[in-house]
Amino acid sequence: MKRVNLTVYGRVQKVGCRNAVAELARRLKISGTLRNLEDEVPIGIIAEGEDDAINQFTNVINIHDHTVDVEKMDVKEEEPTNEFKYFKISIGESGEELGGVWMSQVDWYIGC
Repeated sequence: MKRVNLTVYGRVQKVGCRNAVAELARRLKISGTLRNLEDEVPIGIIAEGEDDAINQFTNVINIHDHTVDVEKMDVKEEEPTNEFKYFKISIGESGEELGGVWMSQVDWYIGC
C-alpha cells in the first residue's frame, strides 16, 4: 500500500483535468481526494492504493495536450492512513465547476 500527496501545477483548472484524474483513480482502484489549492494555480491530490497503481497514476496524470498542460508535479510519499473509501473531487463554487466538465476527453487522457 502506498500514499502520495501531489501538488500539480500548470493549466490544470477549468479544463477537465480533475474529472480525468478522478476517473483514472477510480479505474485503478485508488482512493483519495482532489481539490483546487488556489485560484487558477495548482490542484492538490492525495491518493492511496497498491504500489503499481499509484506509480501508474502519477505517470499518467502528467498530461500534456492542447487542453491540459501539467508543467510541474511535486510528489511527496506519506504513510497510508486508509482514511478514504473512494476517490472524490472536493467541489468548489458553481462557476468554477462549470468550466471543468469535459468528460468526453477522459478516455483520451488515460489512453483508452
